[in-house]
This record gives sequence, structure tokens and C-alpha cells, in this order.
Amino acid sequence: MDAPIATNSDNPNSAAQKVFAGGVSRDQIPVLGYRNYWYPAIASKEIGRKPRQVKLLGSDVALFRNSETGKVHAFEDRCPHRGALLSQGRIYYPGTLTCAYHGWTFDTAGKLVAVLSEGPDCPTAGRVHIRTYPVEDFRGMVWIWMGDQSPVKLEEDLPPELRDSTTATFMDVQVWNANWRIVTENTDGYHAPILHRRSIPRTLYMDWVAWRKIGIVEMEDGKGLFFVSWNAPESAEFPGLGKWPRNAWWESAARRFFCARMSRGTPMTLADGRQAFVTEDIHLPGWRRVRVRRRTVFIEWAVPIDEKTTRHFLWDAINTSDIQGRLEAAKVQFKIWTFRNFIYPIYWKWAYNKQYVGQDKWVLEGLKEGPERLQSNDIGIIAWRRLAAKSRDAEGARGAAAQVSR
Repeated sequence: MDAPIATNSDNPNSAAQKVFAGGVSRDQIPVLGYRNYWYPAIASKEIGRKPRQVKLLGSDVALFRNSETGKVHAFEDRCPHRGALLSQGRIYYPGTLTCAYHGWTFDTAGKLVAVLSEGPDCPTAGRVHIRTYPVEDFRGMVWIWMGDQSPVKLEEDLPPELRDSTTATFMDVQVWNANWRIVTENTDGYHAPILHRRSIPRTLYMDWVAWRKIGIVEMEDGKGLFFVSWNAPESAEFPGLGKWPRNAWWESAARRFFCARMSRGTPMTLADGRQAFVTEDIHLPGWRRVRVRRRTVFIEWAVPIDEKTTRHFLWDAINTSDIQGRLEAAKVQFKIWTFRNFIYPIYWKWAYNKQYVGQDKWVLEGLKEGPERLQSNDIGIIAWRRLAAKSRDAEGARGAAAQVSR
């Protein structure tokens, strides 16, 4: 782990001020996302006998499953004949998709192999190709590469918990009426003690710090940032206002009853020897992680649908790789089974994904665009925006420009 690239301290001449000097606006990040990355598109089980349409990064994509191989394929969702949606098409022959309008039939490579409305000798057959997108079907999810560059291995773009076969995952998908950039920047590392102070289940099970000082640590691969905190008191006195937080009696009673722990984050030692806590981390092209419990990580991935809408993927990931002994493994597997079949669908999906995360959705869907007046804790937001220069899209554009200049 590299040294902090910027930290927030009480010193006005700190590295934090250097980050704000020449700060970057949200417009630095593409409104429809970075194209040369793998993205989650739709649950694999939702692709059956009929084609499906999914819209991501502003593009309509037709998905269908080859009945012979079981593999999912993705086309640009527009027949080149007259513009009909291929997602409304039919699968008459294994390994093909036929337009419902005039019977243009394409194989999995996007080649036109027949025109059913004009007979076997149609001269157009074999001369037309439509755009296809690379697809991977992994861990119950269909992943699509939307870019023009050659795709990297899927694992390069996934959170480590999704790559690890020993991790149990639980997924939910929501559609938010907000641009993906706004949703992604919700990982700021310090709004939770304010916005989520009164939320289920946090009100009952966890105590919050009063406020945080936030710093950032760049990851060794240059593709992400850790949000770290090292000054997070449990309470504070604000001149002229009084003590914060102002907890109701029932909140204090609930936390005592459930033996609630103070929410600080995961301990980490910085390069300068200071003890800090990792609150969250964020990675290109836009997935984020929050440490929930010792074994559990909450993953959020905001995928652009269009300029005003985002498909928000939520995973609870429980790591079991360090379990030793059959008895301990049996206990953990029983807990996971109970969580998967009862707690998650009946309670947790409502209490956390809808109620707790719903508070974020409520704020972000009402957020108004305009000039920003950032505070010092927003150094993480600025650093995230600057990562745009390190994206594959930006690197590809620089490479193309260099070729043109030669």
C-alpha cells in the first residue's frame, strides 16, 4: 500500500489544500461511464428462451442464450434492415437470433446468415454484420464489455470478493433516477454518521462517531483509493449549539441492549506510522466497498443506464477463506444458509438495502446540479475525479492521439 497521496488535517497548509488547488469538477468523468471495462448487466437466470434487452452506458443491447451451448451473446439492439429491436426477435434455430419484423437471422458472431422473408437465395445473406459485445457469464451474472479496445480478463475488473469462490454473495439490483457519477460519489467516507444516524438496522446495532477527518491512500495498482479516517470522536461540543450527536433515550437503550459497537472502520497503519481506519474504498470504473463486519463487505456498483438513470448493483459478500476446522466451517455454513434463505430475503434486504441505502437514494435523486462549495473532507471526491486520467478510456485516447501525431 502506498503512502497517502493527500490527507486532511487541521493544518491549512496540509496536503489536503494541494488537492483542492486546481480541483476537478464532476464533468471530468464521462456522463455515460468508462466504456473499456467489464460491467454487470443482468442476472444470468433472467436470460431464458426469449431475448432480453438491457440498456447500459447509453446503449441498447440485445441478449440471448444459445440453446445448444448455453452461452449468452450480446448484439447491438437494432436490426440494420429497418431498425427493429432484435430484443423483440425470435430464436428459431440454435445459435441464431431472428428479427421479428422481416426475418433477418444472425449467428452468434453477428453475421447475417439468412433473410427468411426473401428465401434461401437472398443475396444480402453473408454480406451484413452487426456489432457484438464480449460477454462472460460468471457467478450468476452476465458481464458485458462495451468498449472498442480488446477486453481484459474479467477478473481484472471485479471486486476481490466476487473473484473468490469461497465468498458467499447475496445480490440486489435497484434503479435510481440519478446519474451514475452522483451515485458513485456517494462513497465519500463521512456522510454516514449524519445521513444514516437514524436508520434501521444501524440505529439498533451500531453506534456512530460524531464526525470524521478523512484522508485518502492511493492503491498500488493506481486504479482505486482507500478512504481513511484517524480523527473520529464519539461526541463533540459545537459552540453556540451544544453537544453532537443528540441521541434519544430509546436509541441509547437499543444500543445498550444490542451491545452496539462504535463504527470506525477497519484498522490500518499509514506509511507515516499513524493508526487510521479504512471506511470505504473506490475503484475504476466505479465500484465501491464498505466494511460492514469482520467477514462481510458491502459492494456497490453504479452502472449508467443513460444520462439520468443508474442501475445500482448491491452485493453482501461473506468471506469464509480463513475458516479452520470442520466444526467451525459447519457453523459458518449454517449461518450463511440461514441468512440466504431467511434473514436476507425477509429482513436484511428490506432493512439495509431498502431502508438504509434508501436514504442515499432519497438524497441523490433530489440532488440539484450547480456550482459546488466543497469542504475539506471532499479531498477523496477530488482524487476520485482525477482518476479519470488513469482510466483505460483516457489511456486509449492518448495512444490514439500519439499515433495521429506521428
